[in-house]
Amino acid sequence: MTDDIEQLPGGILQLDTWTAGVSKVTAGFLIQAPRPTLIECGPALSVGRVIEALARIGLDPDDLAYLVVSHIHLDHAGGAGDVARAFSSATVVVSDVGAPHLVDPTRLNASSRRVYGDLMDLVYGDCTPIDAPRLMAVREREQLDIGGGRMLDVFATPGHAKHHISVLDSG
Repeated sequence: MTDDIEQLPGGILQLDTWTAGVSKVTAGFLIQAPRPTLIECGPALSVGRVIEALARIGLDPDDLAYLVVSHIHLDHAGGAGDVARAFSSATVVVSDVGAPHLVDPTRLNASSRRVYGDLMDLVYGDCTPIDAPRLMAVREREQLDIGGGRMLDVFATPGHAKHHISVLDSG
């Protein structure tokens, strides 16, 4: 493919997010299915690269079915609001604990600024809000039918963060 898009087994594309302008720090993973699903999107400051990569591989704004974020830390979900804006049909899948912070990221952004200081504007950027109806909040377990007989089981897996979820891909 290209330097920032890598074909993985199982119909999965790895999209380099270029966090802080550095390659291979974080990645998004597009599951190529009848209902394409992006797992992770990276921080707000670099999510434009992910959106551009999705367009380059032929995803139109109505094509992305789901964006699943494992947790709301800015290196994984900081660009979720921007992806939701660019792909108006996508449902954002997130922990029920993390969901309120994506609807109103004021506290998330403020606490990140306290932790990262000036690095916030160099590496991450502010998370933008997502309308609540666009979210699927996972309490314990949800199942996503992404088409072609392929299912994603999404589980609450608190650990790294209390708002962490994991995905099991039947494919």
